Amino acid sequence: MRWQDLPAAAEANEILGRFEAEIERPWEADDLAEQRRFLLAEARGLTAYATGPLAPQYETRRAGMAGAALERWLMLLADDSDSPAGREAQSRIPELRKLLDGRK
Repeated sequence: MRWQDLPAAAEANEILGRFEAEIERPWEADDLAEQRRFLLAEARGLTAYATGPLAPQYETRRAGMAGAALERWLMLLADDSDSPAGREAQSRIPELRKLLDGRK
């Protein structure tokens, strides 16, 4: 993605295209699990910033961080509300909505 004009990028896209065309995709479950872990880490990190103490120069960014955290928790909840991440989302979402409602 970064260096699309290089010959290696064309070769990488060709290889990726072959993998994407495969009927069996054993790597897909691992890829989705990794994406979920990353999304959960982002949600937790943004929530910690948005709900914790901030230095004065970052205080104006609190609502943006809370909104970004809320967006990620909603995605995790929609993905699987019965998973541990989904259940955590259910407990975090009201806290973030309350924070955002207080900022309006």
